[in-house]
Amino acid sequence: MEQDEKQKAVADLLTDLSEEHLWACIVAFQGEPLRTMSGLPYSYTLKEGKHGGLTKELWVDRRENSKSITWSSIRMAFRNVLKMKEGLAEGEKPYVKRPKALGDIRGVSYIYPLFDRFGLIETGAGKRSDAEQGVQLCLQLEEMTEGEPT
Repeated sequence: MEQDEKQKAVADLLTDLSEEHLWACIVAFQGEPLRTMSGLPYSYTLKEGKHGGLTKELWVDRRENSKSITWSSIRMAFRNVLKMKEGLAEGEKPYVKRPKALGDIRGVSYIYPLFDRFGLIETGAGKRSDAEQGVQLCLQLEEMTEGEPT
């Protein structure tokens, strides 16, 4: 999708925080290269349903086997962001330090960078101290070796 269309989808979402505009952003950014908080690259696609429309399931393409994230998981995280925004000044974004802060939601490590890219949350990406970067490296190594015998 053209960069202008992505920018318009994001602008519409930030003007009207609705699920319809969130979905428009999801559609606009499919195939876009993204990175998890630990720096692992991924992208996602949407598949066509039986009647020609897009299914509301994101297929994350990070490893050999794709992982799916359902629309209900994205909606749950979005509703949590809306709750976090309550009490904040107009236009202020909630600071969300880690993906799990969005909730115990399947696929949240992939939803978190999307919400950051859409401008829904402040993540502090690129603003980490040396100590935080060291912890992040440990987390990344842990994630890469999950399930391997010790």
